[in-house]
Amino acid sequence: MQRDVRATGSFRARFLLTAAFWGLALAVLAAAMPGAAALAQTSGAFTVRDVQVSKTASTGVAAQEAAIRDARDQALAYLFRRLTPASYHNRLPQLRASEVDSMVISTDIQDEQVTATAYTGTMALTFSPDAVRQALEERNIPYTDRVSPPLIVVPVFDRAGALQLWEIPNAWDSAWRQR
Repeated sequence: MQRDVRATGSFRARFLLTAAFWGLALAVLAAAMPGAAALAQTSGAFTVRDVQVSKTASTGVAAQEAAIRDARDQALAYLFRRLTPASYHNRLPQLRASEVDSMVISTDIQDEQVTATAYTGTMALTFSPDAVRQALEERNIPYTDRVSPPLIVVPVFDRAGALQLWEIPNAWDSAWRQR
């Protein structure tokens, strides 16, 4: 009994291409995971970055204190909207300053400028996951607080049964080059 060598070769090529694709995907994912785990811990679902504030007051220090309070309020309102469905945004809690302050774990200054009577800055704020969850649960507001894991998508072009990952020309390559 004879085998068709071309069919076996095609199967082998497809198998090798598929194995190479998954090997590459696993290698990229493994390389990204230590950084992704650290990133998820430091900038997870309860961190709001790039909060911009600008305040004036009788002194630069007073303006800075007012700006930090404003940044905390802005960040918490944004966090509530980010974690909850839009249909519940009209029910989000309006908390007193002391309640918001107790929810803040850290305030990191990303950039700032202070003058004699003004403060302009960009901040990153991290909130207590338990306190945020409690505030939402007390009001029966559904939320999600999961950070999605990293994902890589690699297009494979199937041309008449032959899988192409990097070969040129193919439709995926053409589409990317047009962008």
